Parts: sequence; C-alpha cells; structure tokens
Amino acid sequence: MQEFAQSLTLLGIPLLILIPFIVEGMKSGLGMPARFGVWASLAWAIVLLGLAQALKEWPELTPFATIIVGTLVIGLGGSGLFDFAKAAAGAITTRSNRTIF
Repeated sequence: MQEFAQSLTLLGIPLLILIPFIVEGMKSGLGMPARFGVWASLAWAIVLLGLAQALKEWPELTPFATIIVGTLVIGLGGSGLFDFAKAAAGAITTRSNRTIF
C-alpha cells in the first residue's frame, strides 16, 4: 500500500494537487472549456502516473521529468499570478474612477 501511495507523487509533488493545478491553468490561461475539465484531469493523470512509473524503471529520466513538471508548475503558476494581478489592478482602477460624493 505504501508503494501505491508513493506512486501518487511525482518528484515529491502529490498528483492530487498537481493535476487540478494544471487543469485550472488550462481553463484560465488557455481558455479550455470547463466541460472538458474531467477529461483533461484523466488525461493528465495517465500522463503523470506513467511518468512516475517510468522514473521508477529509468531513474536517468529524472532531469527530463523535473523540466516537465517544473515548467508546468512555474508556467501555470505564473500565468495564474498574472491573471490575479491583472484582475486586482482592474479592481483598483474601477474604484479610483468612482465618484464618492
């Protein structure tokens, strides 16, 4: 059972956290319709679980996996932060244009 639990992580990141993060990034950053969220989650689960199993068999793939996972996490995290900052700036601009009187 412990081996199964360890297979649900990729480079120390739990897939239950990584997959929703990727899918939300696809929806907000790439404009993927929400109705495809379940299918995207399943597809990413297959890909990332396959990569986790491949790392067990071929540890020399670790740098390649680090690049893939790091790019997904940092890239989608950065786009989410940009969207947040853009929305926050829009809220500040909207408030400053209002007349308080």
